[in-house]
Amino acid sequence: MESYQNDPAIKRIENTLPEYLVRGDEQPTEEWMQVGDFNVHVDHWHAAAPKAVMVLFHGGGGCGRYLAPYARMAVRAGADAIAPDLPGYGLTEVPRKSSLTYHDWRTTASAVVSRAAADGLPVIVFGGSMGGLLGYDAVATTRKASALLATCFLDVSKPEVRQVAARWPWVGRISGPALSIAPRLTDRILFPMEYIGNVAAIANDPKVSKAILADRRTGGNAMPFGFLRTFLDSKPLVAPADFNVCPVILVHPADDRWTPVEYSKHFFDELTAPKKCVMLDNAGHFPVEQPGVDQLAGEFKLVIDQVSSS
Repeated sequence: MESYQNDPAIKRIENTLPEYLVRGDEQPTEEWMQVGDFNVHVDHWHAAAPKAVMVLFHGGGGCGRYLAPYARMAVRAGADAIAPDLPGYGLTEVPRKSSLTYHDWRTTASAVVSRAAADGLPVIVFGGSMGGLLGYDAVATTRKASALLATCFLDVSKPEVRQVAARWPWVGRISGPALSIAPRLTDRILFPMEYIGNVAAIANDPKVSKAILADRRTGGNAMPFGFLRTFLDSKPLVAPADFNVCPVILVHPADDRWTPVEYSKHFFDELTAPKKCVMLDNAGHFPVEQPGVDQLAGEFKLVIDQVSSS
């Protein structure tokens, strides 16, 4: 089995991050979880006496190990943390990458949340970027979470959201219809995601973005058109007005240069569940800047304390 231990791509990215995000003795155990045909790589971070477990989902330019700074926040606040590599990304093993669809991400996310709930601790779900709405769908379908946090909610069923998620607005306008014309011909073609999504804007620090784009398992990854088509054709599995599983906290980076907060507010405003929006000051799409990082850690601690005492 492959491992992130001493992985050069991860080391390059860690070397670009602020020192306060990578220091600490906390390290995960690397585990494997079978979900259908996928052998899913999972980073499992252990708290000394866990009061809850947090499941963290990455987006379209990441992997579970990129969420290490946030997993450490959860551990320091008293929760275990579980961060999977979603199919097609990181170290997760898939039999045929060219056959992947967005449905495979949804199936995997729900399986991971169900596994986390099996130990009996309260489950908190956190999603970054695409992982925000993915986490929402997993919570809505499994109904096994006590709280949901997300840096954004990209409901690509809305044309204006599809356009902002793309690298260029015209890509968002034509990609869905174009890919739906002849899916049998295009679905299995692998295409670099950096040419579709604005992955270069994943971080406000160009050194961080460059290091992520250089990793062919994450920001520099290629995915099949079938994955892109099914993602662009997707809509929330439960309408936000009907979501009633748990409180929702939008922890949106205030200096997000890829997906500004107004595109998440379309979805957030329709939620009728208990909700709160917290803007992470000075933070980019991949929130690594202060004081936003400390604000996010504070929200993690607040939610972990709340769910463990209820």
